[in-house]
Amino acid sequence: MGTTAAVQSIYYHSAAALAFSLWDFLTTLGDEVHYIWPMKRRHTFRWLYMFHRHFLLVTHIACQILLPFFPVMSSHICRALLASMALVAECANFTVEFILAFRVCVLFGRRPWISRLLGCLMLAELLCCMVNATLTLKSYGGGMLFQLSPNAKTQMASTAVVHSTLVTLTVVKYLSIVRGRGAGRNVISQFILDGAVTYLVMAGLLGFGFTITTVSSSEPIILFFWALTVHSVCGSRLILNMARIQDRLQGLREDESILLTTQLGHKRPQSPCFFHVPEFRIL
Repeated sequence: MGTTAAVQSIYYHSAAALAFSLWDFLTTLGDEVHYIWPMKRRHTFRWLYMFHRHFLLVTHIACQILLPFFPVMSSHICRALLASMALVAECANFTVEFILAFRVCVLFGRRPWISRLLGCLMLAELLCCMVNATLTLKSYGGGMLFQLSPNAKTQMASTAVVHSTLVTLTVVKYLSIVRGRGAGRNVISQFILDGAVTYLVMAGLLGFGFTITTVSSSEPIILFFWALTVHSVCGSRLILNMARIQDRLQGLREDESILLTTQLGHKRPQSPCFFHVPEFRIL
């Protein structure tokens, strides 16, 4: 692929990914106003939502504006921008994993071995990410056209292991109550559906990444734009779905098949406010 064609391909992918992010933002704006805005400012999931929905979208728009200036920027500025882009993308990935891991820990009653297992896997992924970013930036010469470090495949494989573990644990929990009835099974069914969709989308992104690292004519910067979109959509929709579940659970009777344990010292909120975090216990 020639230089001109490669640059055009980058512009097309960036514009397409941004268009999809804007479309998803508009389609979920009503739910955001209903479920996210009433949250108190100190709630973790409010800020996670703002990061995935708004910060990533603003970052995508800023990168779209800066793209035409890459060829005329100095290599030091380009390297700094690339490092910032990589940092944002990895933060988006780890926060999605945190949301999924939180759901898994809740489903398993916050058992310590679950937290330790997921923490170790995510730490190993972080180490792979740091090695890959260091080697890629070290060999970076400037501009939009560059090659990823060979360690990128190892990093993507570690990401695949983390997401596979998350979806497997969710499925195992579902199968353990497959004969159950009522709200407990409904909640886990929703969790497994969200987790499976996220897993498939992430698998598609990782497959795209493996292709880019294998085909020498591909441009790695394309992966960044699609990673922003995928993590923005997945992260914000996971939080919205959790908020919807919380809204439904507030109307349950005490004799339902889920026992809610809210934070001590807080009254039941008058408006939907996820992260008065419920603990789900299948009775």
